[in-house]
Amino acid sequence: MTAFFLSFFLLFLLLAPMCSASATTPHPPVAVPHPVKLHDIKDVIALPAPVPWWYWLGGALVVLFGVVLTLWLLKRQKKEKNPPSAGEQALAALSSTRALMSPDQSRAFAVQVAEILRTYIEQRFHVFRPNLTTREFLQSLTRQADMKDSPLLAYDSLLKNWLNHCDMVKFARYRLTEDEMKQMLAQVRQFIETTTKADTPENGGRKK
Repeated sequence: MTAFFLSFFLLFLLLAPMCSASATTPHPPVAVPHPVKLHDIKDVIALPAPVPWWYWLGGALVVLFGVVLTLWLLKRQKKEKNPPSAGEQALAALSSTRALMSPDQSRAFAVQVAEILRTYIEQRFHVFRPNLTTREFLQSLTRQADMKDSPLLAYDSLLKNWLNHCDMVKFARYRLTEDEMKQMLAQVRQFIETTTKADTPENGGRKK
């Protein structure tokens, strides 16, 4: 019994310093993470509204207008670079004489047709005689030596016939009938169209 208590006492003496050392030894600090900061809940973000259809339509119309305007300007520039020929101008002027096709306006009709003829021949054949009357001007053309191969010779009789009618209207107060006006207009138109075609490269004429 005495031996048991003695053994217990010795064991206590051995363990006491160890327990005292462990009790006094400081423990390392425990790392505590930073606290998480909670944010307030944000409002719902609204998506942008879709572009109205008429915006797209307006843009398309603006683009289309720009294209049409560009094409029109290019076409206009091309026309300015290529002015109408003498034949085109004469035919356009001849169309305006239809408004004068009545017996009461015979003189105005005859004067205008004669002037159209003279202007066309001057421009088409490059013959300018400002000091001659229209009748003298047209008659002199058929007497020129350098006009022997000209298409004007084929219309010599018609030119004289037109001049006679014009003179009768202007100086003898002759009134052309509507049928005579239509016939003269058709013949003058045919004359202009034929002599204009004779001037194109494919018909062996000169290119203006």
